[in-house]
Amino acid sequence: MSSIPSTVKPQAGPANPLEVTVEILPRSSYRIKHLPGGPRAVARWSTTFIPTLISAIGDQEEVWGRIESEATFHATIQDTWDAVYEDIPHIVTNDGPVIAIALQRLSEWRNCIGTTAVTVYTNFLSLQDDVKTDEDRKAFSESLLVKLAFLYGNIPEEGKLENPFESELIIQVLTQHACATLGAIGDHHTTAHAKGALSLCTAAACIFLPSLHSTANYFLELEANSKGKAVKVPHSLNKSSGKISGSRKAFSDTNFGVMTRRYMTSINRLQDSVIQDIWEQAKEIAFKRRGAPSAPDEDSEDERALIGF
Repeated sequence: MSSIPSTVKPQAGPANPLEVTVEILPRSSYRIKHLPGGPRAVARWSTTFIPTLISAIGDQEEVWGRIESEATFHATIQDTWDAVYEDIPHIVTNDGPVIAIALQRLSEWRNCIGTTAVTVYTNFLSLQDDVKTDEDRKAFSESLLVKLAFLYGNIPEEGKLENPFESELIIQVLTQHACATLGAIGDHHTTAHAKGALSLCTAAACIFLPSLHSTANYFLELEANSKGKAVKVPHSLNKSSGKISGSRKAFSDTNFGVMTRRYMTSINRLQDSVIQDIWEQAKEIAFKRRGAPSAPDEDSEDERALIGF
């Protein structure tokens, strides 16, 4: 009996007689078991394919829902499939399982960055000795919005903002993206700077600032959640329905897409070396957090790296 699920039908084609095709289902019906190649594909999907795809998308300028309609997205996902599944030839189609399931995982990736931003900022607030009350937290949060101070790595006493997109807050959120890319095949695309992910993480860092601590209990809820429970985004009253909802403040394309793209405009003005340095900092933290060996520094002055000189 064949090990390929019934939804997968190997068919000979003129271009590649080994190409694996799939049965087309409604997009919501696809599950990981429907991937072309069956168990062989499933085994590498979460550990290699998704990290590689997230890495590639994170290098692009568009990271929200628009990617689905862009030709570059289809090319990216096909390129990723070919790199990870050399032994499972397959032409990715817009109505097939690969794109359907991948889009779901990309949505989860963006949501995770949003919740990470809330957790990081909650922890950041807890470390401020002079921030104790809800009013203190509100005032402190609002101060970070002045001239977008929250995204700068250095704010001297004279007040001149330096090193944009290099704040500890931004890098800690970007580390979540770096963790999501661990396991990626890194040599199948030429760029590796995470510009798109950086714009996404910067927008995510704004998820808390305008409305955080609007109620006395909200900070306490976030503080408890940051210790292991699921983190919630701020809720607000939907005036049309009269119900409490998180949709208006959820980390979504509708609420944060324009902001993300405007940050990308500024990121594109940075020198490539600066962007690369930001990404390397995030990766280093991710390596340590996951217990993975970090990349060797060829310019290190450590005596163990200078033997023989």
